[in-house]
Amino acid sequence: MSKITNGFSWNFSSITSVLAAFAITLSFQNCQNNGLFENDLGFNEINRNLSSDNTCADPLDSSRNLNEGEWRLAFRTPTVAPDEYCHAQKRVCSSGKVFGNFRFESCSNEVLSGYCGSPFPGGNPVAEGKSVRAYYLDANFTCKTSTRTCTGGVLSGRGNLPSCPDTPTCVLPWGLQLAEGGHIVTTDRDGTPLKPGTCGKPTIKWTCSAGKIVETPSANSCDPGACSAPWGENVSNGKSVDAYRVEIATNCAGNKISRKCTNGVLGGDTSYDRPHCFQDRNPCMLPWGKELGHGQSVDGYNVRTAYNGSTCDKKVFSCTNGVLKGPKDTHKFEKCSVSTRSCASPWVAGEVYEHLAIVEGCTTDTAYGSQMCNCTARQCIDGALTNPAWKFKTCTYTPANCKTPWNTTVKHGDSVKAYRDNTKNSTAACEAASNIQQRTCNNGTLEGDAQHRACTTN
Repeated sequence: MSKITNGFSWNFSSITSVLAAFAITLSFQNCQNNGLFENDLGFNEINRNLSSDNTCADPLDSSRNLNEGEWRLAFRTPTVAPDEYCHAQKRVCSSGKVFGNFRFESCSNEVLSGYCGSPFPGGNPVAEGKSVRAYYLDANFTCKTSTRTCTGGVLSGRGNLPSCPDTPTCVLPWGLQLAEGGHIVTTDRDGTPLKPGTCGKPTIKWTCSAGKIVETPSANSCDPGACSAPWGENVSNGKSVDAYRVEIATNCAGNKISRKCTNGVLGGDTSYDRPHCFQDRNPCMLPWGKELGHGQSVDGYNVRTAYNGSTCDKKVFSCTNGVLKGPKDTHKFEKCSVSTRSCASPWVAGEVYEHLAIVEGCTTDTAYGSQMCNCTARQCIDGALTNPAWKFKTCTYTPANCKTPWNTTVKHGDSVKAYRDNTKNSTAACEAASNIQQRTCNNGTLEGDAQHRACTTN
C-alpha cells in the first residue's frame, strides 16, 4: 500500500516510463477515503525532485502549494460502482501550471451487499466467499498470480490483470521499463525527464521497438506552445498523440483517439488519458467455478475423494483467449484426496485396523475331517476389509474318528486289534502274527484290512 501525502513528491515524467511498461496503475479498486490506494501491480515509486522556483496551487488542498515537478493523485469521481475502477490522474506542477482536471482526493467502490467489486475493468462483481484468479507484475516486472477471495465486501490478495501481458518490454539504462511502442524523452542518459516547454536542450527519445531500446537524439528546439499529455509526455504544438480510455481491452483500437496539441491545449476527450492499451486475453471458467487466465494451465480431477482403493485421475486444462481445453464433463474437481479410513474389526468390539493393514479371515470357525479350514488374507482398504466372505477370525480343525467293521469308534490317532480270520483250529493259530493286524485311525480312515474283532477255535 502506498499513501499519497501532502509533502510527498514523485516526479511525474519518471513515473511515465513505469506506466508505459504496464499502463494499468492508475485505475484502482478499493481506493480508501484516507488517501490509500491498492498498489496492485507493484510499480516502483520513483522520486526525482526537480529544482525550480515555480510553484502551483495544490488542486486538492488550497492551503498549500506544489513545488515544480511535484504532483498529487486525483480521482475523477468520489465513488464508482462495485464492478468499475477508480480512475486516477496525476496533477503535476510544471512551469507554474497544474496539468489535468480530476478534482477528488479519494475514491471508493460502492459496495453491494454480498459482493465485492471485480478486480478486472468491466468485470462482474465477485460474490461473498467466491474467488477469482488475478495477475500482477511485481517490482521486477515478473508476472505473478494471486487468488482473490471476497470476504466481507473486500477482495483479498492483489492483482487486477485477467492474464499476464504478453507484449515485449525494454529495460532503460537506469532500470525502468517501457512497453512495446512506448517512449520517453530525457535530457541525459541517466533518466532526467524533459519538462514541457523546455527549450534549447539536447534530448534523447527512448523508444521500445520489438523488445529493444531505440535512442533518437534531438536538438529540442524551443516549442512554447507544447502540451503535456496526462501521462507526462511532451507534445509539440500542432502535433498529435494517441491516447486510450482504458488500459486493458479486447479491442484496444476501439478505445483509442488522437489528441492534438494546439497552443498549449491538448484537445480531445479528457477521459482518454492513458498512453497504452494492453490486449485483453479472455480468461476461461473452470468446471469448479474459478477462472483460468489466458495461456495458463491447471490440473483437474475426476472425483473430490477417491474411496475404496481407487486413485485420483488427473487431467490438464488449458485456456486460450476464453476457450477452455480439457475434459470438463468428467474432471470437475479442483482437488482430489485419497481416503485412508481405518477398518473396524468384525470380531472384536473396539478393535481397528489401519488403512492397508492385513489380517487373516476364515470361511468357518471350525472344520472337521475332510472339510479343512479355509483361511486367507484380508486387507483394510479405506474403511473396508477385502474378502468379506472370510468372516471368521480363526478356524479350529478337528480330525475325524473312524468306525471299525464291527461298528465301534476309534479316535483319530488310536489303534484297534483286528483278526484276519475269525476261526482257527487252535488258540495259537488265532494269535499268530500272520492273523493279527493293528489298525490305526487316521482322520476318519482306519488303516489296514483285517475285518474281525475276535478269533475262536474249532
